[in-house]
Amino acid sequence: MGRKLRQLRGAVRDELPLIPAFLFILIIFYIPLGGILIKGIQAPGGAFSLDGIKQILGSTYYRSIIGFTFFQALISTILSVMIGLPGAWIMSHYSFPGKRVLKAVITIPFILPSILVVLGFVLFFGKSGTLNTILSKLGMGQLKILYSFKAIIIAHIFYNFPIAIRIISSLWAKVPGNQIMAARSLGAGKVRTFFSVTIHQLFPAILSSSMIIFIYCFMSFAIILVLGGGPELSTVEVEVYRLAKVSLDINKGSSLALIQSAMTLFFMFIYSSLERYKSFEEKIILREQKAVRRMKADLPTLLIILYFTVVLILLAAPPLSVFAESLRERKSLSGTEVFTFKWYREIFFPSAQGTYSRIAFQSLRNSLLYAFSTVLLTIPVSLTVSRVIAIKKIPFAALTELIFVLPLGVSSVILGMSYMRLGNYLPGDFKGSAFLVILVHSAIAMPLAFKSLLSIYRKIKGSLREAAKNLGASEIRIFRDIELPLLKSGILTGATFAFAVSIGEMNATLMLSQPGTTTLPIAIYRLIGSYKFYGACALGSILMLICLLAFMAIDYFDGFGDTL
Repeated sequence: MGRKLRQLRGAVRDELPLIPAFLFILIIFYIPLGGILIKGIQAPGGAFSLDGIKQILGSTYYRSIIGFTFFQALISTILSVMIGLPGAWIMSHYSFPGKRVLKAVITIPFILPSILVVLGFVLFFGKSGTLNTILSKLGMGQLKILYSFKAIIIAHIFYNFPIAIRIISSLWAKVPGNQIMAARSLGAGKVRTFFSVTIHQLFPAILSSSMIIFIYCFMSFAIILVLGGGPELSTVEVEVYRLAKVSLDINKGSSLALIQSAMTLFFMFIYSSLERYKSFEEKIILREQKAVRRMKADLPTLLIILYFTVVLILLAAPPLSVFAESLRERKSLSGTEVFTFKWYREIFFPSAQGTYSRIAFQSLRNSLLYAFSTVLLTIPVSLTVSRVIAIKKIPFAALTELIFVLPLGVSSVILGMSYMRLGNYLPGDFKGSAFLVILVHSAIAMPLAFKSLLSIYRKIKGSLREAAKNLGASEIRIFRDIELPLLKSGILTGATFAFAVSIGEMNATLMLSQPGTTTLPIAIYRLIGSYKFYGACALGSILMLICLLAFMAIDYFDGFGDTL
């Protein structure tokens, strides 16, 4: 009896640190989200009713929006994986100088905030953009890409094909070659061998990357909002924003948000199942490390160089267009553009007279403040929960992990709408305040910070802790002297992820934004809307530099793969 009582006390003591962590995630995520989802199944008077959902599902307009959301996500996913497959094969089969740098460069689009992708596409593919200017000078006419279905698909491919390269190449590099050699020895050609043998071995990685790309495209917001060009190419995410922020129809917006949340959580469940299947398959088939080939002066090498040349040009062109535009100024409407640092001077040395200067400096200051505050809130909570799950072996560990990862599967637009509604019940000073923006950023960043730390914590050998305990070390000293040094890379990766997510977040922030809480992405979006591209590009270049440094830090600490 005494032994069982001691075990019970020990279990309670182990789980005690989770209480403040649960309260935190409850306040910043589940209570706001629950409020808006419950609103979706209520009549205007507050009684339970499914009329709102029936009205949306019965509407031809909303059914077409849901159908288009699926369609554009599916096409974007298929093309992203198809374009990523050759890159995955090259990265997994060949060794060449600069491979690590190339691997980092082709991943850059994925870590860029979507508003920067939009800005880069407007400048590169626009009517007066870089591409059409070059084509006109060559006498080849112009391409009409912006504000169309083509623009959405190209932007999604640009944004997501690095995911396919990363995930598929990591598995392809480890697939044993004995089955391929056996197929070739039996007379199968390269094409037949690929579709009969290789594709089956890569199937888990292809499914996993396809599902995560589909989810990202399904919940895409800024790309659809700006490049879609209007209601004809609207998605569920954009329609929720229009209902809540433009039409102020919270009831209908809540019903549509409930439908979208159910769909995205279903997709997340499929993705989670595929990840377990992928891990199981890897344990079965990965028995040897494939020998890496070196490049030779032959046709395959020429095709590889051509592939990456085209990819690098397409990847570099939009960001470089943003940077080049930030160094220009037109003195008059009919004047020529001149080189200038004016827009950067106005950001870092704001003048009292300039509206742009004031907004730009304020948005940079706010973004940095919100990002550092997000790190300070998410890392201690993530560290506490990760330690309890990985070391204490508590009951319901899988459920606890799910509770802190679930925000990853909920649209940030819906979360922003949840906070917008929550603000109506708070005192006037809190409505749309920096406090709410920091909390919503923390809810969005929490899953990535948590997964970064949990993956590292699970790699710490239990024997180290047991040896320290046997030598009389306390829990505090074990954490300080053993765990903390081993967790350094995970903490830095998690902090960098939280910082990067916060500083690039636009969707939820746009729902809450007030004149005093403007961030870099919101300022860029509004400058694009008023056709002030020079100033938008200067802010975009700064945001791009911050995100690039964050990515380099993540890649240095090797946390990208574990968290993705």
